[in-house]
Amino acid sequence: MILWILSCFIQALTLGRNQQSLETPLINLKHLKLKVGLHKFELLGIACLLRSSPNLESLSLITGKIAPILHYDLDAEVVFDLYDFEKWLYWKSQMWCFNCLKKIEIHEFFGTRLLMDMIEFVLKNSAVLESVVIYFDERISSHTDPEYQNMSRLKFEINSFYRASSSAKILFLLTL
Repeated sequence: MILWILSCFIQALTLGRNQQSLETPLINLKHLKLKVGLHKFELLGIACLLRSSPNLESLSLITGKIAPILHYDLDAEVVFDLYDFEKWLYWKSQMWCFNCLKKIEIHEFFGTRLLMDMIEFVLKNSAVLESVVIYFDERISSHTDPEYQNMSRLKFEINSFYRASSSAKILFLLTL
């Protein structure tokens, strides 16, 4: 089973509640594709989906500049409470593992701290991971954090992350 989810659903998934996982786990889900902007309003939904997919074997992220949905229909205090966490520490504060994840693909990659933290988290917590394929897109490098505009620096940092799987290979591809 493959599930394809867009950013607006990911953001809406946990609105109004701090949900750690779905009420009904996605036990049959093997392949998950997420179209994300990787901003603070998606983090809870991404983590909820990943925790709810215990048999996930492949994860594809299609990243891009996606604006947060407006929470105009929610009480401002509810939104503040829900997202009252430091986004830069979010993945470092998570404590769970991927028991079946073998492959990760990141399309339209552009370096941001949130994406780098997520990659580090997945590498550190995926014992059977075999491959990570990162498609770096030069056309969207204007969205890249200044510290990550150099592709060789990105490669160096990602390759230096601890890997739970000693057989995990990381491949960097440049798309034009």
